[in-house]
Amino acid sequence: MRAKAVLGLGRVVLSSRERPILIEPMGNGLRGIILRFAHEIRSQTDLFAEIPDMHLPYRDARLGRAHDRDDDGRIRSHYA
Repeated sequence: MRAKAVLGLGRVVLSSRERPILIEPMGNGLRGIILRFAHEIRSQTDLFAEIPDMHLPYRDARLGRAHDRDDDGRIRSHYA
């Protein structure tokens, strides 16, 4: 495949569904890339709209407690 600069195209069954697959040489083996049909692809806005906004107010407070600055400006860790 590598010498002729060609790729393989076939079908594979995954999770009880037949899907198109692209086969290409990679190193000493082969790499398979599952292809999707246009109707199976979701837009980014639809995909990320389902994820709620997460605010982590405690994160900054924890980082502030974990490290303080010494008098000479170096950062000192309470955990070390």
